[in-house]
Amino acid sequence: MNRQRPRTLLFAIDLSPPSLPLLDAAAELAAMLEVELAVWRIEEQRLLEVLKLPWCRRVLHHAAAPVEPCDSDLERELRLHRQRIEQELSVSAERWQIKCSFSHLRDETGLALFEQLHTDTLLCAGSSLWRQWEASLPPQAILHPSIWLPSSPLRGEEVVAIVTRHDAEAVLDAVKPLVRRGRRPVVIILAEQPEQARQLEQRVRALLAAEGIDPRIEPWHSGDFDELCQRLRSRAIRFLLLSNRNDKVPPQQMERLLQAAAAPVMVVAAD
Repeated sequence: MNRQRPRTLLFAIDLSPPSLPLLDAAAELAAMLEVELAVWRIEEQRLLEVLKLPWCRRVLHHAAAPVEPCDSDLERELRLHRQRIEQELSVSAERWQIKCSFSHLRDETGLALFEQLHTDTLLCAGSSLWRQWEASLPPQAILHPSIWLPSSPLRGEEVVAIVTRHDAEAVLDAVKPLVRRGRRPVVIILAEQPEQARQLEQRVRALLAAEGIDPRIEPWHSGDFDELCQRLRSRAIRFLLLSNRNDKVPPQQMERLLQAAAAPVMVVAAD
């Protein structure tokens, strides 16, 4: 089956300080996936309006007391934040040898962002933005092909994939480019009962053999999510993959999965 591969990794970054260090991780992922990186700064209109309220004050390290902000302060901060993003993006693009672009979007709920996503676009964001979006987005939007970034840097080496008999081809197609660049060890977790898992293991080995990949296969028969998280915490994971058809990991558990893996989590389309 011919599947549309992503051509662009869209990294959404907000105005919070923890978001900026994630930019280089997004650039590395774009290099691993061999796609272009598009960075969109998400500006919350509600936050910008709060900053203009008469009781809002700025706390400065060098000031004896909080001071009243003005429009020029806000514009200057936004301009400085944009400059920092552009500088970091330029450094990361050169380091990872990728094409990149930068834009911005006023968006409270994520709806405006999701409406502009194309089928060949892979959305990437930190957990703080995903938490913000989950409250307002329908489940099908959360299950758009995406990457959830952890707050910690990328340290592990293993590419780990959770597969079922319904999504093995789609997930393994996404595994291949990640392994091709760096020849990382591959671990496949079979989320099926014993009989189906034995058949699935044969399919998995056959699909990866053409790429010269000899994966480590691990069964996950119980379907117990706590057991899965404990298993992931014991591994040195570089990248964790699963599909949007994997009913063993519901969307509301994605943040727990991200915390357990301590690595980027990629949701693959398996329609």
